Amino acid sequence: MFKPVFEGNIDIFLKADTLLKSGTLVVLNPAKDGYVLPAVAGDQPYGVLGQDVVDRSVDNFKLDSVTFVAYKDELAGVYVEGGMYYTDNTLVDVAYGDKLYVGANGKFTKATPATGFTGHVAIALEDALAGEKVRVRYAL
Repeated sequence: MFKPVFEGNIDIFLKADTLLKSGTLVVLNPAKDGYVLPAVAGDQPYGVLGQDVVDRSVDNFKLDSVTFVAYKDELAGVYVEGGMYYTDNTLVDVAYGDKLYVGANGKFTKATPATGFTGHVAIALEDALAGEKVRVRYAL
């Protein structure tokens, strides 16, 4: 789940070739121009995926304009350069003011990566349990 409250800029010219959940921290794919991959601990994320990326063969019984999904290998929106969002893409419980970092599979975590990019990417603006809806301020 990912819902913008105060949006940063959005890059609408990227694609994903894997199924991803909205709210996933992503990096640019160095092997495939114009594509993104889920970030891992130590990566400096390019942004936050704004839509679920699903397979076109999946029948979700809703209009695409209502669900706001993106399809695999087609354009998907990535929020960059700040903003405030609701997401449930957390690995751990968070508390107001916690600095959040890149964790496994593009999820937010409180653990500072041991190597690579060690800066925080967001700040929690409320308390929440792991995987529950939380408001965050994206810091990149």
